[in-house]
Amino acid sequence: MTNKVIGYIRTSTSSQDLGLEVQKKALERYESDI
Repeated sequence: MTNKVIGYIRTSTSSQDLGLEVQKKALERYESDI
């Protein structure tokens, strides 16, 4: 896991109502970065 991905996950945990949505988007962005 890169620092960027960790940052996305940290962002998702700080906004708990949208946490799952943010994590899904983070995974999508991570996969498109590969």
